Amino acid sequence: MKVLVAGASGYLGRHVTERFLSAGFNVYRYQRSNAGGVPICCEPTRVDEVGLEDFDVVINCARPHWSQYEPEQIAQIESELLSKLELYASPNAIKIHTSGVWLFGHATKAELHRFEHKPFESVERDVETIHQVLTRNWHVVYCPSLIYGGEDCQLRRILEEREDTAVDVALPSIGYNQYVHVADVAQFYLDLVVSHACNGKQHFIAEDKGYSPLAFAERLQEYGVITCINRYSWEKYQSKFASNAVDIEKLHLDLPISKHFSTNHKIDDYLAAWLES
Repeated sequence: MKVLVAGASGYLGRHVTERFLSAGFNVYRYQRSNAGGVPICCEPTRVDEVGLEDFDVVINCARPHWSQYEPEQIAQIESELLSKLELYASPNAIKIHTSGVWLFGHATKAELHRFEHKPFESVERDVETIHQVLTRNWHVVYCPSLIYGGEDCQLRRILEEREDTAVDVALPSIGYNQYVHVADVAQFYLDLVVSHACNGKQHFIAEDKGYSPLAFAERLQEYGVITCINRYSWEKYQSKFASNAVDIEKLHLDLPISKHFSTNHKIDDYLAAWLES
């Protein structure tokens, strides 16, 4: 089977690519050339040796970074990318798009189970993209706001890039966040392709156990990842950080995790290994 991965050089895409390669699939990267944005598949086959509608599996792990683009630009770029990726999908291809839980930032528990989008303002335009791909028979996988583990771990990078070893928390800590290991995400994508066992086209994946921002900061401190916690009132927290940061801090979603998702890694184990190192 031929698999095309967009964003294969990114954090998640790299692990997805490696997982499919290790399972014996023929994996190709999708990227745009610097001249005119012409799509090419590389390593090992050139695009002129791979026809359109030639891929059995198409996976999108790419997303423009919020620090470089406005929300409207991100939505437009992503929508255009998905349209281009569809050109490479065979008529019966399995197509998987990676999204996030911010699209449900204001959802109730009942709305989560119905996959009703209640997005944060910063991702409102992304709802249009999700509706489009669902009508085109894509799977949409919603990952939590923090994916950790593996090569170039996001959690490690975020913390190591800080100038200090403190975490800022607003009190009272009213949010609830879940996490997922990057290898478990990659395995779920492989399972979607191999087993065809997943009903529906939308999937939440995350570890069962979650934490409030304060509880998670306390875990980081317990394992020696940080040295202290800066506690703020909500008024002071909102005056110091952007509205996006406030939304994230207040994010409280107890996700109805897909019954087909398996947790083979836990963040407590990762933090314990950090402590031993």
